[in-house]
Amino acid sequence: MRKIVINLCPDGGKRENKILLSAQKYASFALLLLILCIGINVIFFVLGVFLQFPYRKLSARWQQLTPQVNSMLSLRKEVQALTKEREEYKTLFQESISLSRVFAEVYESLPKNIWFETIKFKDDTIEFVGYVVKWKEDYFDSLSKFIKNLKNKTYFSTTFKKINLKNSRKGRIASREVLKFEIECKK
Repeated sequence: MRKIVINLCPDGGKRENKILLSAQKYASFALLLLILCIGINVIFFVLGVFLQFPYRKLSARWQQLTPQVNSMLSLRKEVQALTKEREEYKTLFQESISLSRVFAEVYESLPKNIWFETIKFKDDTIEFVGYVVKWKEDYFDSLSKFIKNLKNKTYFSTTFKKINLKNSRKGRIASREVLKFEIECKK
């Protein structure tokens, strides 16, 4: 008696051979890739271990310095608060100037032939820019008389101790000769 074998999947055996052949062909590349990945992981692990030692040293040093840093920050805040407080005290003790009294005394001592173009008031200085016209007396006589009168006024002279003539120039306004001046008064 003869056995009859019927192969229902005639291409099946050949396929397994193709798959096995292709797997064997790429197995060496896959193994090489696996070894490479493991090597890279080992390198990163070793680097991590070596970098962890300095980090631990720095971390320990940071833990030692943290109280000092905190004390420095608190001192810095305290210094800022004290400077702010000092500025407040400075403004409290700073003399306030009565502008109405100052300008009243300026205009009391002002001769008829002098007029102002601008008056600038900054911090502790007043600057007068104006003109002197020649009328009954010389320019400089009128200007020196004005400065002398300012120095003789009690409130003005106690408030502004230095009165300086900064600049003077001759010029013409409407067929009249005039002298343009700048006077600076400081505390």
